[in-house]
Amino acid sequence: MWKIFVISIVLLFIGCFPMINHYQTGQTAPKGHLQVGGSFSPYYYSTLSSEALLWPITRLDFKYGITDRLDIGTAFLFNYIIPGIAFNAKYQVLSGNFDGAVLLDGSYSRYSYTIFNASATDKITTLRPTFVLSRDHQGGFPFSIAMGLHYWHVANTTTDNEADTTWHNKYSITALTLNLGVPIRFGSMRFMPEIGLWMPFIGSASIGNENNSYFLEKGNPIFQAGAYMGYDGKRE
Repeated sequence: MWKIFVISIVLLFIGCFPMINHYQTGQTAPKGHLQVGGSFSPYYYSTLSSEALLWPITRLDFKYGITDRLDIGTAFLFNYIIPGIAFNAKYQVLSGNFDGAVLLDGSYSRYSYTIFNASATDKITTLRPTFVLSRDHQGGFPFSIAMGLHYWHVANTTTDNEADTTWHNKYSITALTLNLGVPIRFGSMRFMPEIGLWMPFIGSASIGNENNSYFLEKGNPIFQAGAYMGYDGKRE
């Protein structure tokens, strides 16, 4: 049981640091154009522990404009050392001095490792519906505000190779999110620092096939800070 306890702590630790930031504006990629960008989000602050932590998440995004108001994208990401892939779609509903869009982003990560002669596999799934309001035209202060939900599910399967015993551990969290960014244009390039807030309000946990919901701390926000740099072309 001490093995499952240690591995469960690893599981919870990994799951405590989701990708909060979006680095999006309310505009979509121009029809028929490809946009490429990368982000680095290394800084977290948890109000539960009142401590800062460096837990780098890197992400490389590709977006393609399907119509003047719709784009689709894919991304490759690393949650520290855990690889993953993401897909998203964005539809622009407002244009003008302020731009607005509905964004749906989802990701899947999988990582296997061995600890204390036990083999473990973690699977992380996310779904993030979001509304983005922004302004990055000349003549006004640029900003981006993203508000939405974040569903975060972590499933772990651990096998004790000595005892030939398998445990299934999982937990899920749904959180409210708020992102504040500053999209700065340099010709066809965009640099965007951003701060994200993650406020969990629904959660469940099962550690070692038993209900351990008390492991979750709902209502304790986590902050993430990072920056994006990418090629946007004429607009995004």
